[in-house]
Amino acid sequence: MNVMPHPKTLAGAACLALLPLIAPAQEDFDPARMEEVVRKYGTPGKEHKILASWVGTWKTENTYWMTPEAPPMKSIGQSRCRMLMKGRYLSELFSSESPEFGKFEGRATVAYDRLNKEYIHTWIDTMNTGMMISRGKASEGGKSVEFKTVHKDSLTMQELKIRMVSHIGDPRERKLEMFLTYPGKEEFKHMQIVYTKVTRAQKNKKKNERKAEDSAGS
Repeated sequence: MNVMPHPKTLAGAACLALLPLIAPAQEDFDPARMEEVVRKYGTPGKEHKILASWVGTWKTENTYWMTPEAPPMKSIGQSRCRMLMKGRYLSELFSSESPEFGKFEGRATVAYDRLNKEYIHTWIDTMNTGMMISRGKASEGGKSVEFKTVHKDSLTMQELKIRMVSHIGDPRERKLEMFLTYPGKEEFKHMQIVYTKVTRAQKNKKKNERKAEDSAGS
């Protein structure tokens, strides 16, 4: 008869399995000290409260500039954000539709690493097969978080610098800006997304409208 171990037993076994990798690195290894360190760096802090303020459903107004001189392209979309793993990570599902790009979907995961004191942003979408990983810091006043990374442009095959600024503070509206710098060129603004939070009343209204449409069509 096979008996499945309790999840907590499996988690404990996984931690114990790591001990031989850590213990040899220091002769005075102390399990109690390790528990203290894990508690210190593994527990969500004030930075995670900032991420939690993004939880909810948002209407988005998206503007893109493909080159510094190009006219802006606009679209609307939706963002749904939720926290994962007991408040440690933010997950975002973004979707939009436009004549230029058609239906588009992207997913982001945002973390704050208490050990290295930095924000980490990962991004995947339906226009790529790679993953973009950015790292950043909050501004002194805590009004924004700036992420930076280097990414290969699929059109020019050049390495370009990417800078994203996520403005925070207003629980009902926030803004994300992206700036690009090609080799030998000046930085320019490539994208802006304005997020407006969808209230519970708006959600209920939309739900009732769909019900009314379904009833009329049946």
